[in-house]
Amino acid sequence: MMSMIMGVSLCACAGSSETAAKETGTEAGTETRDYRTGTPWMDIDLEGVVSEDTPTDLKDDFALYANKEDLLKLEIREGYSSAGTFMDAAVQADEDVRKMFLADAPQGHDALLAYNLFGLLMDWDSRNALGVSPLKERIDAVEAISSVDELTAYYLNTPVEKQLTRLWGGSSAQDLTDSSRIIQFCSPMSLTLQDSAEYREMTEYGQIRKDAAATLVKKMLVKLGCSEEEAQTRFDNCIRFETMIAEVIPTNKEQRSPEYIEAVKNYYSRDQLKEAEGNVPIIEWLEQAVGYPAADEYLVMTPKFVTKLNELYTEDNLQLMKDTIIVNGVLGNAGKIQAETENRNGSARFRKEPGTVCFPVRNL
Repeated sequence: MMSMIMGVSLCACAGSSETAAKETGTEAGTETRDYRTGTPWMDIDLEGVVSEDTPTDLKDDFALYANKEDLLKLEIREGYSSAGTFMDAAVQADEDVRKMFLADAPQGHDALLAYNLFGLLMDWDSRNALGVSPLKERIDAVEAISSVDELTAYYLNTPVEKQLTRLWGGSSAQDLTDSSRIIQFCSPMSLTLQDSAEYREMTEYGQIRKDAAATLVKKMLVKLGCSEEEAQTRFDNCIRFETMIAEVIPTNKEQRSPEYIEAVKNYYSRDQLKEAEGNVPIIEWLEQAVGYPAADEYLVMTPKFVTKLNELYTEDNLQLMKDTIIVNGVLGNAGKIQAETENRNGSARFRKEPGTVCFPVRNL
């Protein structure tokens, strides 16, 4: 039997002594928490929490008991925000892939296609020469929309690969109830701050994410021809629209609940979804833009989201919706344009900076 020590995925995440150690409660009466000293518990995955003098107890904290010596040996690489067995494996895999694609061209057809695609991706001279022009064309198409009907036409008539982002999620997947069938589904949109709870009461971590996203978006939009004031307005409009829709999107905490899978098993007939979507072209997008066949039944993961989006899908909110599409399109494509924007994207999202707070996942 393998030692249970190996059953723990070690992870250390960066965080300053100020921001990583203390977090103010979001509910009235909640005391300040200090995960370094154990109030209400000690987070051994934060860099610097575990020291040589940290006591261990088999019953009180098995993870610490089993992994203390290994945790003390972990060092976070420059440019990264975490370290551990998963990170080591990921870094090694990246290095192996890099060496494979820098070797001589393979003989097989499929392998050669992948090899040549990698070459195109790494052709920074050509990508830098194009600059942001490929993204600008897609943003210009959204900026040209002057009515909700035109927004609907954009979603139905623009090739999916040229659409910036959607105000809803949707595709097909294995059914949650019957694994033998594939079902088309509708889900909430992605949010800039990732967690809908941040729009209700922002945490310190949420503010860090918001500031980083704002910086990246503004730099990108200025490169795309906006003034700094226009860029700020677009970002603010995006957050404003997302705040309105976030109230009906499950929080990350709710999505981690054991009851969440049952909560999203909402099956709608075609007529029921057609009525619920109202002016939002969810079914039409699945069929006309994506190319799925008409279905008799759909999985609507969050019915309240569909209802709320239909309420907001109006002329009064057109500019907010356009700016939301543009901002999220910029964030989603910042790393795919030129070297400068790729570096900015990495800096805004992944660089180890003083004060960064990470929330690691550790499998027990």
